[in-house]
Amino acid sequence: MKKLFFVALAIVLLASAPVVKASTIPYGTFGVSPLGTVTFSPGTDIGGATSVTLGSTTWFTLSADSTYEGQPNIFALFPVGSGSFNASELTLAVGPSETYSDPSFMTWSYAGDNFEFDLASGTWSSSGPGNLSFQGLGTFSATGPTSYVPGAAEISLSFSQSSPGSTVGVGGSFDVPPPPPSGVPEPSSLVLLGTGLLGSAFLVFWRSKSARSASQA
Repeated sequence: MKKLFFVALAIVLLASAPVVKASTIPYGTFGVSPLGTVTFSPGTDIGGATSVTLGSTTWFTLSADSTYEGQPNIFALFPVGSGSFNASELTLAVGPSETYSDPSFMTWSYAGDNFEFDLASGTWSSSGPGNLSFQGLGTFSATGPTSYVPGAAEISLSFSQSSPGSTVGVGGSFDVPPPPPSGVPEPSSLVLLGTGLLGSAFLVFWRSKSARSASQA
């Protein structure tokens, strides 16, 4: 019974200590400003396109805030410079929900690390003839001196025209959300478990004491 009591006490004390969440991938966000050829079909309005093509010279530049969701932004701490969306021309079908298989939709390198975003699916929307938005979901990974376990990531792109048939402007962001805790119990769960064990220990102690008192009477 004493052993159970001390185990419960240890769990409660553990719950009060800071919980360190394991980080397996970097997280943060940076702006995407593609430079290069973007074409679409059919017609002259991007809002009515059924396919969008990113040319082989579509590059992006970095723009990142110092923090992301209250934490240091990995992309601000370690600038990624510039990279390419794809080594070759890439055409994406436009629809409410599309499935893709492009293992190197966006790649770049920095300080010996090779970063890659594999595009798996995308959702398109348009609120008018001169604009089209894209949110793509996939996996982010890196290899090199600071390799990272692959994790979920997304890219958002916004295509716009000032007038029918005009040049398409593109902007957006690349986003890697913070990784979830790696099997570390939340403090509230530990407190609940410890409280339950303490209660059980007290109940056993009380019943044992009552039984001894009854036998001595």
